[in-house]
Amino acid sequence: MQYRRFGKTEKHLSTVTLGGMRFKHGWDEPRRAIPEDTLDECLNTVQLAFDAGINHIETAWGYKKSETVYGKVLNEELMIPRTSYHLMTKGNPLTADATYEMVENQLRDLQTDYLDFYGWHGINTPELLEQSCKKGGPVEALLKLKDEGIIKHVGFSTHGPWK
Repeated sequence: MQYRRFGKTEKHLSTVTLGGMRFKHGWDEPRRAIPEDTLDECLNTVQLAFDAGINHIETAWGYKKSETVYGKVLNEELMIPRTSYHLMTKGNPLTADATYEMVENQLRDLQTDYLDFYGWHGINTPELLEQSCKKGGPVEALLKLKDEGIIKHVGFSTHGPWK
């Protein structure tokens, strides 16, 4: 596996990331109920990824079951030391209060007390950029969580052209 510095973070991540968007039944409700075949697929995928040298796991609140199944596999099934991989999740809350609540849920579901990377998910329009970055808004909340050490690095993602 090849590793490269991730942006300005000085963290060396595998050039291949293990994403969590497409697990079996991953989009089904309820989000925290994990069917056995979903757990098995995630378990096998994570084991293969770690065996191949992948050290970056990526997920998002919007991927429904992904955070919960990763939490179970990494911590209950495989018991992988938290310091041996880099964990990124994402979310797109529109207020600071919603940000704190979402991150608290994400930490619980992922069974961790910190996130290496957090991305404000899907800044796809000028309106979302303004809403997310306004004073007292969600990005400011993420930066406060960074100051507290709960999130190590803050960024954003986008999925389409500006409209």
